This record gives sequence, structure tokens and C-alpha cells, in this order.
Amino acid sequence: EIEVTIDDHGVSPAPLSRVPCVYCRYTRERQKGWGRSTHWETYDSGTLGGPIVALRDQSGRGWLDLTDADIRLPRVHLPSPSRERWIEERLVPGERLCVLGPAFRGARPDGGAVPDPFATGEPIFVSAAQQPLVVRQGTAAGVERSARWRAAAGFVFAAGQALLTLGVLGLYLWIRSI
Repeated sequence: EIEVTIDDHGVSPAPLSRVPCVYCRYTRERQKGWGRSTHWETYDSGTLGGPIVALRDQSGRGWLDLTDADIRLPRVHLPSPSRERWIEERLVPGERLCVLGPAFRGARPDGGAVPDPFATGEPIFVSAAQQPLVVRQGTAAGVERSARWRAAAGFVFAAGQALLTLGVLGLYLWIRSI
């Protein structure tokens, strides 16, 4: 587990919002059908930037290889034409991330070249090459707190479902006994 800050190397404007970012996934969808058969259909999607993103942490600068990483970022819904929705998920310079996965110092484990801005010294290299890599926005404590809340909400939902089922069953048995 490593907490990093996204560096400003390789900044480009996001395809839909034009917000400066180093990585962006975007989707444009059209609403299809009417009434109960309404659904969203993707007509354009893609990725900008990456798969290698520059980063900083307490020990210095490095880079993050997003190839095959499980990246979950907040979805930003943008203003769009009627019956369309535009969505972006982006990494912007200065943003803090929690990365779960193997981190290496020095050469890349696959023997590949280190990107130009980090050609000197021993940069940090974080990659999904040997184990799954998980990338989440925020600090490690924030990601852990969010996971605990999701688990608690799941428990409360399951307990509510169980109580509802018992209540309906009790009502059914009571009505049958009358």
C-alpha cells in the first residue's frame, strides 16, 4: 500500500470537460427508447493518457503503470445535450491516490525503460505486472473508512431484509391461524 500524489508530467485536456489531467476515461451515452423500455447506450468512449503516470510520494518521484490496474475513480457527470449523458473519470495533477500493489525501486521488473523525466536516480515503480494493482482516489485511511462504511451498509441492508422476511412470514402464519 502506498499513498502518492499525481505529478504534472504529461498533462492534457480531458476530451469532454477540457480539465487538465494525466489520465481520463470518458463515456458518452444516448438515451434510447421511451417509457419503461428507456435505457442508455454508449456511442463513444475511450481513454486519454496513461498507461504510465508520473507520481510523487514521501521518498521522491516515480511512476505508476496503470496497465491492467483496477482503477476506480469518482464519475463526473458533465453538462450534455438533451437525452445524452457525458461521464469522465480522471486523474488530475496534485490529486492524492491510494495504490495497493507491488512497488519497486530502480529498474522496471519487466526490464523496460524508465520514462524520461525519471531517467536519473532510482524512481519508484508501481505496476500490476506481477500482482493485481488497485488504484483509488484519496488517502489509505479514507479508502479504508469508505470500505468499512460500505460493509456496514451491506450488513444493515441484509439485516433489514431478514427482519422484513420474518415479519411477512409471521403475518402469513398469524393470518392462517385465524
